[in-house]
Amino acid sequence: MFLPLLATLFFSSPDTAKHPDTLSAPKPVTRQALTVEQEMVSSYERFGKWQFGVSGGTSSGGGLAVRRWFDAKNGIEMHGYAYLSKKKYPEDGDSWGSNESSDGHYYGSDTGTVASGEVLVGIVYLREVMRVHLFNAEGLFKGPNHLRGLTFVGIGGYTSYEDRDLKSPTYNYDYTYNTSTKTTNHIDVHTSSSQVLGGAGGGVEFEFGRLSVHLMVGMGGFYRFDPSEYQLGPTVDGGLFLRF
Repeated sequence: MFLPLLATLFFSSPDTAKHPDTLSAPKPVTRQALTVEQEMVSSYERFGKWQFGVSGGTSSGGGLAVRRWFDAKNGIEMHGYAYLSKKKYPEDGDSWGSNESSDGHYYGSDTGTVASGEVLVGIVYLREVMRVHLFNAEGLFKGPNHLRGLTFVGIGGYTSYEDRDLKSPTYNYDYTYNTSTKTTNHIDVHTSSSQVLGGAGGGVEFEFGRLSVHLMVGMGGFYRFDPSEYQLGPTVDGGLFLRF
């Protein structure tokens, strides 16, 4: 009874007994699983929550733009521009041909000032509904590059004005007496326009590293005050951004 047990103890190979330190380690995560996980990391996690660029379209206007993402899927965009101008006439001593035709007097030189301006601001809510990995790249677009599906809702406001304070001379020639009579017309005109605009829809955004380009379509329009006008129809918007 004891002989088989003694034989086992004395003649068995020490390698056959498993030491606690030689227990098999957990199977490592495969390279393929890590690659897939890294490929789907969002640019929000890789680069940051801010985007700066330009955008434009018919839903809520455009201009210089900034985006702030609250997470990988939800963000807002604010865009706008301003243009102000004031010109004094005559320019270089004579304004012949520069603005007479626009006020209806084609002869003589206008003197005075023309001031104009326009301002647009807009805000857009953005929601990511889809993300697809396109390819991995090196260099400027290093890392995974994605195609995103976005939906949007936007609203904007636009206002413009023009003030014309001009003296425009005209000359009437009398062929009977071969004389010319000068008449000075005072042009004092103020025009302004304001409107609200907005739209909603969806589209795609291509992400190449920090750079992104988007194109979206939807429905929208505007309502203009004084004179009362409105429009409703398809909209197209696009933009170019860098993420930081």
